[in-house]
Amino acid sequence: MQFIQAHPYMNHDLVKEVKEFMSDAAEKGIFVENLNFDQYYNQPDTNERAEIALRNKLLDLKDMVKQMEDSQSE
Repeated sequence: MQFIQAHPYMNHDLVKEVKEFMSDAAEKGIFVENLNFDQYYNQPDTNERAEIALRNKLLDLKDMVKQMEDSQSE
Protein backbone atom coordinates (compact mmCIF):
# COMPACT_ATOMS: atom_id res chain seq x y z
CA MET A 1 0.00 0.00 0.00
CA GLN A 2 2.91 2.34 0.60
CA PHE A 3 3.85 1.99 -3.06
CA ILE A 4 0.35 3.02 -4.11
CA GLN A 5 0.35 5.95 -1.71
CA ALA A 6 3.74 7.08 -3.02
CA HIS A 7 2.34 7.24 -6.58
CA PRO A 8 -0.99 9.07 -6.32
CA TYR A 9 -1.26 9.71 -10.07
CA MET A 10 -1.50 6.09 -11.17
CA ASN A 11 -4.54 4.89 -13.07
CA HIS A 12 -7.44 4.95 -10.60
CA ASP A 13 -9.11 1.83 -12.02
CA LEU A 14 -5.87 -0.14 -11.77
CA VAL A 15 -5.31 0.95 -8.17
CA LYS A 16 -8.90 0.01 -7.29
CA GLU A 17 -8.51 -3.42 -8.91
CA VAL A 18 -5.27 -4.08 -7.04
CA LYS A 19 -6.74 -3.04 -3.69
CA GLU A 20 -9.81 -5.22 -4.22
CA PHE A 21 -7.70 -8.17 -5.31
CA MET A 22 -5.39 -7.78 -2.31
CA SER A 23 -8.45 -7.87 -0.06
CA ASP A 24 -9.80 -10.96 -1.82
CA ALA A 25 -6.40 -12.66 -1.62
CA ALA A 26 -6.22 -11.99 2.12
CA GLU A 27 -9.65 -13.56 2.56
CA LYS A 28 -8.27 -16.67 0.85
CA GLY A 29 -5.29 -16.79 3.20
CA ILE A 30 -2.73 -15.10 0.97
CA PHE A 31 -1.34 -12.23 2.97
CA VAL A 32 0.29 -9.58 0.85
CA GLU A 33 1.54 -7.06 3.38
CA ASN A 34 5.12 -7.78 2.44
CA LEU A 35 4.86 -7.25 -1.29
CA ASN A 36 7.90 -5.37 -2.45
CA PHE A 37 8.79 -3.35 -5.46
CA ASP A 38 12.57 -3.51 -5.09
CA GLN A 39 13.13 -4.14 -8.80
CA TYR A 40 11.09 -1.06 -9.63
CA TYR A 41 13.47 1.23 -7.80
CA ASN A 42 16.46 0.16 -9.91
CA GLN A 43 15.40 2.75 -12.51
CA PRO A 44 13.91 6.27 -12.42
CA ASP A 45 10.66 6.69 -10.46
CA THR A 46 7.83 7.67 -12.83
CA ASN A 47 4.09 7.16 -12.71
CA GLU A 48 4.20 5.23 -15.98
CA ARG A 49 6.76 2.78 -14.60
CA ALA A 50 4.82 2.57 -11.33
CA GLU A 51 1.70 1.50 -13.22
CA ILE A 52 3.66 -1.16 -15.09
CA ALA A 53 5.10 -2.45 -11.81
CA LEU A 54 1.64 -2.52 -10.25
CA ARG A 55 0.16 -4.39 -13.23
CA ASN A 56 2.98 -6.93 -13.03
CA LYS A 57 2.45 -7.39 -9.30
CA LEU A 58 -1.28 -7.89 -9.88
CA LEU A 59 -0.50 -10.65 -12.39
CA ASP A 60 1.83 -12.25 -9.83
CA LEU A 61 -0.91 -12.14 -7.20
CA LYS A 62 -3.46 -13.67 -9.57
CA ASP A 63 -1.02 -16.47 -10.35
CA MET A 64 -0.48 -17.09 -6.63
CA VAL A 65 -4.22 -17.32 -5.99
CA LYS A 66 -4.73 -19.63 -8.96
CA GLN A 67 -1.91 -21.92 -7.81
CA MET A 68 -3.35 -22.05 -4.32
CA GLU A 69 -6.84 -22.81 -5.62
CA ASP A 70 -5.46 -25.50 -7.95
CA SER A 71 -3.52 -27.16 -5.15
CA GLN A 72 -6.58 -27.16 -2.88
CA SER A 73 -8.73 -28.79 -5.56
CA GLU A 74 -6.36 -31.74 -5.98
